[in-house]
Amino acid sequence: MKTIRHPTPATFLSVAGEFLAANEALNNIFFGIAGDAVLDRYAGADNLWLSAHDEDAVVGAALQTPPYELAIAHGSSPEAVLALARAAQTQRGDALDGVRVPAEYVPLLEAELARGYEREEAIGIYELSRVIAPSPVLGAMRSAVASDLDRVVEFAVGFARDTGAVRSEGDALVARVAALVSEGIFVVWELEGELVSMAASRGPTPRGIRISWVYTPPELRGRGYAGALVAGLSQRELDAGREFCFLFTDLDNPASNKVYRRVGYRQVGEMGVYRAVGRER
Repeated sequence: MKTIRHPTPATFLSVAGEFLAANEALNNIFFGIAGDAVLDRYAGADNLWLSAHDEDAVVGAALQTPPYELAIAHGSSPEAVLALARAAQTQRGDALDGVRVPAEYVPLLEAELARGYEREEAIGIYELSRVIAPSPVLGAMRSAVASDLDRVVEFAVGFARDTGAVRSEGDALVARVAALVSEGIFVVWELEGELVSMAASRGPTPRGIRISWVYTPPELRGRGYAGALVAGLSQRELDAGREFCFLFTDLDNPASNKVYRRVGYRQVGEMGVYRAVGRER
């Protein structure tokens, strides 16, 4: 078993892409992060792009873009999981603070790293290939534009706070959101001139794309805006030729999971974010 650290996300995808695509829905985040890095959104010499090999066959893959955890791909063999964790430790020069892995890999990693891990979050991986139209909701979906930036940034701050999925803040978060708005990635639900919900589609895979940044302010929740927006955006992506859409959910939040199931999403996998005991994000 050998591991290779690739110098760029493009070379990582060229080597590990076929392996990742064998579990495309479960590994959609790998395509998203590496694809973003190719576009310089996650540029940096500190990034890890790792593949594990048994002779000529790719049998595992992992990546890390600080400050996020090491993520190990679905489909990696047990031997590859250990080899990738060791390689990441060697590259970082310290024990890993956190890992994002399919839950069944945790006992392996806990024994390998000789330290306890505790679950920080259980993440459901959902997939949709056909939209179930939700009940009609007042308002309409449209793409976010530059004049919406203040409101979208407000939503983005709330999304980052509620989910922990975005670790940018302050000016860095504003710049990131502004760039995504300019690329047409965000959509909003507008009601009588007010933006009441947002979502985005990004991180394309060979046949699909991920729905993310789904957020409605607390005072506007429970009115169907998020469900209508996710359904509309998912349908737009299917109409554009995608075979399916993906999204992540917090499995400890039954309300959001129910919203997504209503419009046609079904859970196809689970990942856990595990933090070394005593370490904070």
